[in-house]
Amino acid sequence: MKYHYLLDEFKPNRYIHKFITPYLIFRNKRAYLDRYQIVLNNSCNLKCFSCSTLCDKPIGSNVFREKIKFQSIEGIESFLRKLKDYRKNYWVRLVGGEPTLPNNLDFDYLEKISELCKKYGYKLDILTNGFKIMEHNPFIFDYIHLDYHGDINGKDIINARNYFRDMKYKNYFIQPTLKHFSIKDGLGYPTKGIQCPEFMKDITLCNNTLYPCCVSPFLGGWLNTKELDESLVKSGWNVYSDKLDIIIDNWEYSLPDIFYKFCNIRCWRNDKKVEWVDIDEKSA
Repeated sequence: MKYHYLLDEFKPNRYIHKFITPYLIFRNKRAYLDRYQIVLNNSCNLKCFSCSTLCDKPIGSNVFREKIKFQSIEGIESFLRKLKDYRKNYWVRLVGGEPTLPNNLDFDYLEKISELCKKYGYKLDILTNGFKIMEHNPFIFDYIHLDYHGDINGKDIINARNYFRDMKYKNYFIQPTLKHFSIKDGLGYPTKGIQCPEFMKDITLCNNTLYPCCVSPFLGGWLNTKELDESLVKSGWNVYSDKLDIIIDNWEYSLPDIFYKFCNIRCWRNDKKVEWVDIDEKSA
């Protein structure tokens, strides 16, 4: 791949927390959160082979992609407001899909989210493939992660990087995702999630529902059922709950049993036979 030199800007030491997070959860018996995460949409300009967030699947093919959706500003504000005292000076990460895709119903979508983060005392970063990031002022973000997928978006990454340099914006780095997970039936045995390095590392907001990791918002889509999402809403894991901090702190009791079922049978983090698939296989 002719853009592989971009990997020199990757900083793997930022992910050392993945090794210590399970230990801290076990010791503290409570959420040891790394950040809040917001899934802004379910669409992407790329069609990466075996996309873990199902954006390679056509609209209407599963419950996550039944139609194009954007997380509402009202839901985001409720989420940020209710958890503003739970962690101080906390990070919020925007993901998708591709979070820079334009919301035709709200042209100032990202700018409004940035203002909400400032209002409630959060730091904001975004994970993007670089497609539309140059249409926004980079300084509305405290950090920008450029998700490099090889030749499929190498030019976009280079253009974005050069744009940041011209703007004298330094808070970015290039994160390589050269391979994707092919999600299969898992073989793991999570004990209330403690053994998983992703569990409770993020609290993720997606369609006004809260999830206790970065992967679980997409599990229902892989199984094509709303059972997990509906059970989380009924258990209080949604932006309309008044006591979100209590619900999160008492995850051992507040998470519905079906979550662990879905976590066990479908998450690639619990699959001992994870199949790594090169992103270029789709075009092969």
